[in-house]
Amino acid sequence: MRRFVAASILLALLVGCGQTRMYVSPDLPALRPQAYAILPFEDRNATSDRTRYPQAAAVVADALETAFLKTGYRLVERGRLEQVLDEFGLAKSALTEDVGIKVGKMVNADAVILGTVMSYYKGAWGGRYGTVAFSAKAVHVESGKILWKGTQSKSHWDYRYDPAILAAMAAEELVDELLAQVGTP
Repeated sequence: MRRFVAASILLALLVGCGQTRMYVSPDLPALRPQAYAILPFEDRNATSDRTRYPQAAAVVADALETAFLKTGYRLVERGRLEQVLDEFGLAKSALTEDVGIKVGKMVNADAVILGTVMSYYKGAWGGRYGTVAFSAKAVHVESGKILWKGTQSKSHWDYRYDPAILAAMAAEELVDELLAQVGTP
């Protein structure tokens, strides 16, 4: 029995671990947004990791954008979002929910996706180790209601797994969980 437990733990560490938590509002079916705008994510990574990975928030937001596009969701083009942010002198980093909703209205999105990166790094802890963790939520621009909110983490004990690769894997898992709960767009 001990060998089985030890082998299971070793397998989990080698293959990688991840966790998805998803809440879907009962209001989503009635509001059913057609176009989403993924806004710049906030980076709450440890200060030293923010210095090592200044692109973490952009990488995770891009991974989520790719995951959504693969499923058929309609997204506002990032260039259009950047144009609006520039036009109004808004930072291309994390936006408050209120400002995000205003930007969403300006680009004709039905909902905006705001997110936070909590962890993004690659280190050497008993070997090579990579991890990424983030949360994302969709807010309906007309009502201000949260349509869904999810958190995702992904870790791997293999030197080949850069945090950007883990971000792509984690984003796909988050979107898969959303689709499992609400169906295709």
